[in-house]
Amino acid sequence: MMKFLLTAAASVLVITESLTSIPCHVFYRKHGTHVDCRNRNLKKVPNNLPRNTTDLDLSHNNITTLKNNFFIGLANVERLLLESSGIHVLEVNSFQGLSSLLELSLSYNNLSPSAYPAGVFRHLIKLLKLKLQDDLRPTENISFPDEALADLVNLKELWLASPPEPIFGRGFTGLRHLECLYFNTRACQLTALRNDTFHAFKDTPLRRLYITGCHLSILEADTWGNLQHLSVLSIEKARSVGLKPVLRSLYGLVGNTMSLITFSAVGLGIGENSMSRLENNETLVLTKGMMAYLNHICVEKIDLSQNRIVIIEAEAICDTCLFRKCLKYINVAGNMMLGEIFVAVKLLFFQEMEVVDVSYPVVSYHGNPRRNRQPRDTIKLPVNIRSKPSLEIPLPFSIRSLNISGIYTYGRLNASYSSIHVISHNPNFTELVAADSGFFEGTRLYGAATLKSLDLSGTNQRYIPPDMFHSQPNLEMLQLKDCQLDLTRPNTENLFQPLTKLTYLDLSGNIQSVLYENIFINLSSVTRLNLSNTGLTDIPHSVQGLTRLQHLDLSHNLISQFQSRTKQILDDLQQVSPHLRVSLTGNTLACGCNSVDFMEWMMVTDVVFDDVQMYRCIDETGKLGPLMLDWTHYNTLWRACYSRIWLPTVVSAFFALWIVILCVVLANRYGMLWKLFVLRMFGLPFDKPDRKHFQFDMFLYYASSEHQDLLSWIFTTFRQEMENKRQLRMCIPDRNFDVGVSTAEEIVKGINNSWKSVIFVTEKFLQDEWCFFALSSALYSTTTLMPKRVLLLYTPDVLEKGNPLPPVMGQLLDQGTALELDTDGDDDWWTELQEKVLAWI
Repeated sequence: MMKFLLTAAASVLVITESLTSIPCHVFYRKHGTHVDCRNRNLKKVPNNLPRNTTDLDLSHNNITTLKNNFFIGLANVERLLLESSGIHVLEVNSFQGLSSLLELSLSYNNLSPSAYPAGVFRHLIKLLKLKLQDDLRPTENISFPDEALADLVNLKELWLASPPEPIFGRGFTGLRHLECLYFNTRACQLTALRNDTFHAFKDTPLRRLYITGCHLSILEADTWGNLQHLSVLSIEKARSVGLKPVLRSLYGLVGNTMSLITFSAVGLGIGENSMSRLENNETLVLTKGMMAYLNHICVEKIDLSQNRIVIIEAEAICDTCLFRKCLKYINVAGNMMLGEIFVAVKLLFFQEMEVVDVSYPVVSYHGNPRRNRQPRDTIKLPVNIRSKPSLEIPLPFSIRSLNISGIYTYGRLNASYSSIHVISHNPNFTELVAADSGFFEGTRLYGAATLKSLDLSGTNQRYIPPDMFHSQPNLEMLQLKDCQLDLTRPNTENLFQPLTKLTYLDLSGNIQSVLYENIFINLSSVTRLNLSNTGLTDIPHSVQGLTRLQHLDLSHNLISQFQSRTKQILDDLQQVSPHLRVSLTGNTLACGCNSVDFMEWMMVTDVVFDDVQMYRCIDETGKLGPLMLDWTHYNTLWRACYSRIWLPTVVSAFFALWIVILCVVLANRYGMLWKLFVLRMFGLPFDKPDRKHFQFDMFLYYASSEHQDLLSWIFTTFRQEMENKRQLRMCIPDRNFDVGVSTAEEIVKGINNSWKSVIFVTEKFLQDEWCFFALSSALYSTTTLMPKRVLLLYTPDVLEKGNPLPPVMGQLLDQGTALELDTDGDDDWWTELQEKVLAWI
């Protein structure tokens, strides 16, 4: 056993020493050991790497040559990253030993095709993912190391650099399991894809092809003809090619079944070439000819967003083609379509359509506000709105989500119709996004009872009807941001009343000084409430009914502090909803003398404030600074605010307290004298107790089984000192108790006939059967006129040994009517004992 422990300890020391010599971070995780060697200026692979390493990152180093056998002993590595490591040379056995490798990245090392010797990847029999991306110059036209890639028979995903016109050699024909191909380097130089570009992939099961951010300008009609297994085709951010050539390139995929086609942001940019193509109608109008091939492809999802499409011809969408029968998701967002709205409505009648996005972003990527609207005071309520007809919009049975944000009809609908009735028989139709849409400005929304999410942000709802949401009782999310809502009117009390399932409500951007008191009635299920940028100066008290509230957003308002009632409401909400969080970001809070209580509450309350370190406040001098919520700053502010008032108050209170304490001490010490003085002032008869009225001056009680030494001392020394020398009359049980009379009667008789009762408290006394009776009787004999009639003489061992004392004894000890027994006491001790016996109070 000892030999085994020594061996294990030696192994741990060796492993520890090895790990400490590695210039990398080692992380032991559930699925293996991760070694992070990034940015270490390494010139080679470190020695002594853990043999159980599964993830090794050597990116951003200075490894110019990847020599043979660098990775021997790392058979468990599954992921190896060598990005931007300055590698120029690969030796033929560089990757020997990596028999379990699944993912390899050699991107951004400026490796030319000749740098990949034949057989360099032959050891990577399990490799599934390979990244060979690089930053190419616009004039650089390279081939691919297809001879080296031919050994990767199990490869499934491949990332490649993108020369202007890629040429795939015969080596790619051996990639029998390749499923995914990416062209999305940081500086993609791809400009042309021709009919024979992907000829090498004719017999490979390539299913996904992604081209992102490339300068693609030439795309021949049968580019994808050799990729008959293609299921996903994505071309994004290729502004140079234009939408017409991209759609024409689908010729080779006619009749195929696909899951996704993405042609996003491929519309022409601004320039001479693009302007000439605009004149030839290659992007502004989506024509029947442009859709000729797409209409005959069975695709589930199509993305044509951000392509500058202005008009969609009605004939462009075939009524009987595969496109209509298979399409479930269409995204044409970001196209400023100004044509007849019924062209867009035509898309809604596809048999399998589930998601439609025809939105146009009103808020730019730079965070600019929505377009300027009419001032609130210039908007007039339509006089004859109830006399206008309603517009009914039937939706396909399969529809789940509809996004028509940003679509404007230039007043045609809201001038001709009083309301819009959305008809949907699909129980899964749960989302409608109509932000900044002219559909719902000045009109009512009815139908769509299955909706769970509704966004009407940016629409004019100043005169919103009280029954606006009575047709959507299942709403869980409602966004009414920047709707010019007026929630101060009493008729808005029932606006949200039917929404008993609502969990998120966004009313931000609607400038309100106050809200109607009962506006949130029946909204106990709300967990998030957004009231930011509404001009509120305090929390509306109606939030006290939101018993499940977890996040209250009050950012960018005019709140300086909370009233007492508001603080109580938030504390009460926190008790029923322990995870309550409040955001006050963007409010200029007050941090002067008038807000000291508010700052203290923020520090002691259990309500959590988001990003409290970012809060700003202004003091009474007008200086703006960070809100300091710490007790040191609070105490400094408190003293600065209250020192002039509280200093004299505290001094006066101190002297008053001193006088009160003095009176209490004197009353406690000479209480009976005070009572006597008061009685005599009122002429009442009062007789001061006198020990002459008692038969004995003291009654002695001790345990009958007491040690003989102590009994002898009591009968001799104690008796002589107190009785003979100091002339005190004593009642001693062994001397004065009558024979044949019960002990209890004699104890009570002795106590009542004595001025004071002196009890010897020893270990034997505590064990005596008459202990509790003697103490109780002695304590019972005390009266208001004689409160200190019992005197305890205790031995030190009683307290030191921690013996359990009777409660009455502890009471007597606390009253100061006790004296430590000293059998060798000097004259001072006997004098102190005599004074305690003779004292009245």
